[in-house]
Amino acid sequence: MKRRKCTLIAFNLVVCAAVALPNQLAAQRVRYKLIDIGTFGGPASYFTDPGVGGTSKVLNNRGMLAGKAELPTPDPDNGNCPPVCFVTHVFRWDNGVLTDLGALTGGEDSDIGGINARGWVVGCSTTGETDPFTNAPLCHATLWRRNQPEDLGTVGGYISNAFHVADGGQIAGASTTGTPDQSKVSPQ
Repeated sequence: MKRRKCTLIAFNLVVCAAVALPNQLAAQRVRYKLIDIGTFGGPASYFTDPGVGGTSKVLNNRGMLAGKAELPTPDPDNGNCPPVCFVTHVFRWDNGVLTDLGALTGGEDSDIGGINARGWVVGCSTTGETDPFTNAPLCHATLWRRNQPEDLGTVGGYISNAFHVADGGQIAGASTTGTPDQSKVSPQ
């Protein structure tokens, strides 16, 4: 008999909670707005992977977004995405305006790393040159501020990339050095 009474009380509590829950959720009135930021005429736009520990960011506290979007131009240098790859450019989206930040002079593609509170964007851009070891387009770490790409260069090698830009302007990235890795050289 006691067991039936406890079960009945538990059932009543669950029913009361189920009836009260929709009213509580309705009272919260959480509002979201879905915005299609578009592309530059190509089929898609993308954000970067936030990286290890979420160090790269694509959205700052001012509501600016940074990412990359495809142009309608097929990319002849990238054969890894069937049926066709498209040229991509870094963008900044701010107050409903999508701005194409372009690529370095001579380059075609650019890729996103992150954005800071000032709206500075980092990533990499092709340079129009070819890596002599991989025969792939060279990509240099790039900073976009005032909507212009700035080549950050390398530390002696051919390729570099910028992953994060702090609000104070410090930039973190990676670069080849031009020095062969002796641990990877096979003995003769």
